[in-house]
Amino acid sequence: MSAKKKSGITLVEIMIVCIVVSISVGLATAGLRTLVERERQQVCAYNELILYKAMQLYAADHDVYPSSLSILVPEYATQALALLKKENMNPPKAIAMHIMQFFAPREAIAQNFSNYYGGDIRIITCPSDATPPSSGGVSYGLNTAVAGQNPSTIAGEPVIIADVDQATYANVATLAHRHRNLAVIGTQRNFAIGTTIKGRRRINRKNTSTWRN
Repeated sequence: MSAKKKSGITLVEIMIVCIVVSISVGLATAGLRTLVERERQQVCAYNELILYKAMQLYAADHDVYPSSLSILVPEYATQALALLKKENMNPPKAIAMHIMQFFAPREAIAQNFSNYYGGDIRIITCPSDATPPSSGGVSYGLNTAVAGQNPSTIAGEPVIIADVDQATYANVATLAHRHRNLAVIGTQRNFAIGTTIKGRRRINRKNTSTWRN
């Protein structure tokens, strides 16, 4: 009489299933991460395009480009005064007033320019920025060769708006390379997004000195 075969799942089969599931989850996670990053890049480029168009409108009204895209949060002065009082610095009011006088011109210019893009803080916020304007940081800055200048005096097609952590930038060394290229598995090439004076998108790879399409 022949012995009956035992039915059931073997340990090897369980291990194979676990490996397949792990690989599938890993690929799905990588795909989702890539999708999210691409969406952030598109939002960033769209923000810069809106700012570019707002700059053109501003220049049409004032004959010069704005000096800053940033908005100084009004609560900063109040917070500074409160901190100085807490630290018993003497005279705290005079020091706070000095801070306010230093930032007031920039705030006035920025708030004036904000009218041209609707004053929406999301427009000046890069979705990949770890310290966005809502936290007191800066997402986008102006090229120093363009800020406050008459458009007719600017030659060529320079990048006028870019990912930076300060109000203006003078060269690519100060760019904020927040975005990543995750298209190739195992690679991560950080880059910054910029917009030219003609509204074209450019990217700058980290540790390079040139802008590319």
